[in-house]
Amino acid sequence: MHVPGKIIRFLQFGLMAAAAGAAQPEGLHLTLEFAGRPLRLNAEIAATPAERAAGLMHRRELAAGQGMLFIYPRPEILRVWMKNMHIPLDVLFLDGSGRIAGLMPNLPPCRAEPCAIYTFEQPAQYMLEVNSGYIATHRLRIGDRIILPPMR
Repeated sequence: MHVPGKIIRFLQFGLMAAAAGAAQPEGLHLTLEFAGRPLRLNAEIAATPAERAAGLMHRRELAAGQGMLFIYPRPEILRVWMKNMHIPLDVLFLDGSGRIAGLMPNLPPCRAEPCAIYTFEQPAQYMLEVNSGYIATHRLRIGDRIILPPMR
């Protein structure tokens, strides 16, 4: 599978950030900052198709201040499926510059088949999953920006 150079550099940054930080769950991580706010979030990276498909499934908890950043090679219509989830989530959809293009708060775990599929109808390049209530607690809005590491 070919991974575009900017994603490889993003992942290298994540590896360096993980190596320099405290013990975290398995996988690549980085610390995200919100532009103009003293708000930081430790994000696990899901960059491959297999990592994106697994996401946060089967996890019993997600610590406060933690999330998962899904990275796509190019902007596309993104979907969220809450199958095999045990925790409700807030989902942020980001454009290529890290600007919030869409918000889906309080998505519940799927309890019965068929599971709902939540679709964000605009192309987005990143998706950030965090604990339910994060969007409201931090008063996040469309247009807010998350500072992503340089990706040339």
